[in-house]
Amino acid sequence: MGVAAGLMLWFAPALGGFVRRHLIVVSVSALTIAVIAGVALFGYKPGSANARLLVWRVGIEMVARRPATGYGVASFHRVYMPRQGDYFEAHPDSPWRMVADNAVYPYNEPLHVLMDQGLVGLILVAAIFASTLLYRPPKEGRCSAVDSGNTKGRASTVDTTDRSSIANEHNRTAAAPAAGRPDDNDQRAGKAALTASILFSCFSYPSYVFALFFLFPVLLGSLDSKPVGRFALPGWLSTTLKAALAAGVIYGARQIGHFKEGERQVGRLFSGDPKAINYVTAYYDRLRYNPVFNNIYAVWLGSRPEAADRMPPKHIDGMDPSCENYCTAGNYYSRRGMCAEAERCYLRAGTMIPTRLMPNYLLWQLYADCGDTLRAAATARTALHQPLKVENDFTRTAKMQMKEFLENNE
Repeated sequence: MGVAAGLMLWFAPALGGFVRRHLIVVSVSALTIAVIAGVALFGYKPGSANARLLVWRVGIEMVARRPATGYGVASFHRVYMPRQGDYFEAHPDSPWRMVADNAVYPYNEPLHVLMDQGLVGLILVAAIFASTLLYRPPKEGRCSAVDSGNTKGRASTVDTTDRSSIANEHNRTAAAPAAGRPDDNDQRAGKAALTASILFSCFSYPSYVFALFFLFPVLLGSLDSKPVGRFALPGWLSTTLKAALAAGVIYGARQIGHFKEGERQVGRLFSGDPKAINYVTAYYDRLRYNPVFNNIYAVWLGSRPEAADRMPPKHIDGMDPSCENYCTAGNYYSRRGMCAEAERCYLRAGTMIPTRLMPNYLLWQLYADCGDTLRAAATARTALHQPLKVENDFTRTAKMQMKEFLENNE
């Protein structure tokens, strides 16, 4: 659909007359094709499409709570999953519960901007794109200025007959179609590519892929836009700003290098490298804001209970909220005898993904270990009647254990 929109913009000058003459027919045909394409794409992967609809539904509710300024830049991975849990608590019979999962992307960049930066950010971003896509450079003015300069340069060496031929040449140049100029073709190609990228971003997550994200500033920088104003800076101020910009670039490069080193070190935790453990422990407060580091570190903590027990509570609380991470936190608190905290984590994990058996299974174990047979039995019954997205060896074994528990305690 993005490619189709880009091609339409590219061929717009050639088809402009036809579209104006048959506006109604073209509009109805385009709308029909768009609807058919949307239905076909939805039917191609209905599970993926419904999962996106769930994320958009929860995202719209989040925007309604903070419409002006949003939740903060790069906050999606920390604020979305708890809100998905809230949604399923309020709508336990939602048909989307069968497609729910740990959402890593919002699958819609305009919605992503709204969630992170609110209406203020979205208006600014839309204004930047609109100032480029809607800009039409003056055509006759440029030709007249060039030809006027040429005429003045030749005025002293030509007679009246020559001036007449120059005027005729000027008229032919001004009447020439602007679309034939190479620079206008480049501008139209750039706008077509930018339009295709914008439409693609409404259904995907290019801001999470550096190559695709970098394409937007490249296209915006290569296209013309209307100058807002011109001003001159004193020499000392210009030098200061350039130095500050250079310092910012150096600092940003160092931070990127630090994050990349953190990603390498956290990957070595699985081999038991003591240097990696010391590095992660020393720089955790800075690295925890890197989603890649946080996800790998959470997996390591979940697979190494003995290592997790040696970590301070802030390392557990600092994990990104997800169903698995809440289960890991619940296990951590359960091993420390903090039953109330463990119960809170398991209950929260169960609301995030209603078709995941693990939270209810761990909650049943917690109640059984604490001697609360009544709540253990109630949780086991709930888990046995719980609709599951996937059946595997774990779910079959867990159900068997809970059935045996109910048989022995009835």
